[in-house]
Amino acid sequence: MTAELADIINFLAEHHPFREMPEDLLPAVARKISISYARRGSTILTPGQKNTSLYMIRKGAVELHEGGINFTARLGEGSFFGYPSLFRDGIIRNGVTAIEDSLIYALPEEEFKSLLAKYKAFMTFFATNETDRLRHALEDAKRRGLQGQLTDGEIQFLGLKLKDLIRKEPVTVSPDTSIQQATQVMTARKVSTVLVIEEGKLSGIFTDKDLRRRVVATGHDISDRVQNVMTSAPQTLSPDTPAIQALLAMMQHHFHHVPVVEESGKVRGLVSASDILNRLSSNAVYNAARIEKAEDVAAVIETVKSVPDIVLSLMKTGVSADMTGHVVSSIGEAAHRKLLELAEKELGPPPVPYALLAFGSLARCDQTALSDQDNGFVLSDDYVEEEHGDYFKKLAERMCADLDAAGYVFCGGNIMASNDDLRIPLSDWKKTFDRWFSEPEPKAVMHATIFFDLRGIYGDMSLVEQLRAHITEQAPKSRIFLAHLTENARQSHVPLGFFRRFTLMRNKEHADQFDIKKQGVVPIQDVTRTHALAHGIEEVNVLERLARLKEKKVLMPEDADNLRDAYEFIAEVRFRHQARQIKRGDKADNYVNPEELSALEREHLRDAFEIVRRAQDRLSRDYGGGVY
Repeated sequence: MTAELADIINFLAEHHPFREMPEDLLPAVARKISISYARRGSTILTPGQKNTSLYMIRKGAVELHEGGINFTARLGEGSFFGYPSLFRDGIIRNGVTAIEDSLIYALPEEEFKSLLAKYKAFMTFFATNETDRLRHALEDAKRRGLQGQLTDGEIQFLGLKLKDLIRKEPVTVSPDTSIQQATQVMTARKVSTVLVIEEGKLSGIFTDKDLRRRVVATGHDISDRVQNVMTSAPQTLSPDTPAIQALLAMMQHHFHHVPVVEESGKVRGLVSASDILNRLSSNAVYNAARIEKAEDVAAVIETVKSVPDIVLSLMKTGVSADMTGHVVSSIGEAAHRKLLELAEKELGPPPVPYALLAFGSLARCDQTALSDQDNGFVLSDDYVEEEHGDYFKKLAERMCADLDAAGYVFCGGNIMASNDDLRIPLSDWKKTFDRWFSEPEPKAVMHATIFFDLRGIYGDMSLVEQLRAHITEQAPKSRIFLAHLTENARQSHVPLGFFRRFTLMRNKEHADQFDIKKQGVVPIQDVTRTHALAHGIEEVNVLERLARLKEKKVLMPEDADNLRDAYEFIAEVRFRHQARQIKRGDKADNYVNPEELSALEREHLRDAFEIVRRAQDRLSRDYGGGVY
């Protein structure tokens, strides 16, 4: 074997996807490779010419220009080019020029296509663009589902939505139906609940519990209309609501059935807690339900300790990052609610209505194994500081201290209900947001990245709905604010430099690492939040925002799907990184060393970061000038 051939074999063995091949087959591939030398400034490929090779950069660097004019990319050692044309008609579209003296390997088209047919890793790697590669990677991850602590049935439950539980049409009656007739229908159909429908819309729900309490116990006339004893305006959920979220809502609000209603108002069906529990056997998921039944703070703290193990368990099974975030957040939400309930029990009922606001990751349902607390109280406008202030101050301080003890540590930025500025009446919250809209200074923009992702998780939800409606109405009018928000989003740089190389930190504590939260996840949150605010979209979760942006044609379907895939992949790398740390017994963090990732993960991360960078560019074009 010549030194030249040995060098080619070593190069192939070090670079994906060749490194995935059996080592004994590499010499045969290496013998098919031809070598050429390109001086700096020389043209390697010209748009319009016929191409018959896959090119690999052994040394040096090249630039790609679409049509020979528009800059596309810079590629360095170990990168490939020329292959997209081999999937089409062989005609080159991107001109390639050496920007350094370069040594180039070329593999004939016949050999390249033979490898594509034999090895799936080749087809996945050389899919025509980064979005296809990401999609393949996500699909593989979902199929892979490594052997872990959850059964197949439990994994399926984590992805279960209410629409998956509907097996038959709901039993319905009209508002004018008599109580006796409604009861006869329930008996004949062997159901404990009927939906009361008026002109195709849900008017109420009538259950056997209503029958016992409102009719039998009171001696109510059974010839009266069911409308007068039904539960009016019942809690409803959408068909796409995750089953775990529905179960938690039922436990929180103490009801056993929930009508499933589309956005249009059409009733799809009725789902009971039993329907969900019959499909639930995962200890990981059931911890949230355990918190709802906890009788003291110690029981909540003990259950929350399981969060790191849950993250590890879910990652072992290949559960998606989005669903993992929902499961972890459901535990966080249950902990917030229960600790507030326990504090109320000790201090007495609240003197005026209020609601607990969750900000940031808990609001978006994307909490990880490493989450602090970000919360506030929105109080009724009946609130009087002199009369009610002491109660709510004690309530907030007790809740925040108990959350800290449970592992949801105090927020370093003091974004907590224990902060007097975040425990205010609804009218003051509206004024605060209006001030941020009208005075978009750096502090206001910083607040936007925290407070504009909000969700009510306990208390009087009408207060939260009024606040959200105000934000949704005012944000699209605030063009200067949106421009500043866009500029802030542009400051979150993905960790990718020239030649698709990772740009890493150089400080002593995190040398050769990048922050996958601040440099990967946050940029996508910023992009989707800005688009959502600009177009009056209420959704808070990143994927739900993307779905609405796609539906409202704010983003082209392809762009929305690409950004969704990028977000899912980056989030999964983040969760897997934390799972590895948990398995080693280390504290989870967001600092990733690329060398700890597989070659394929690194390549897919580069693809994802490129998509994010393009989304940031699009954001600047849309709102950067303050006019859209």
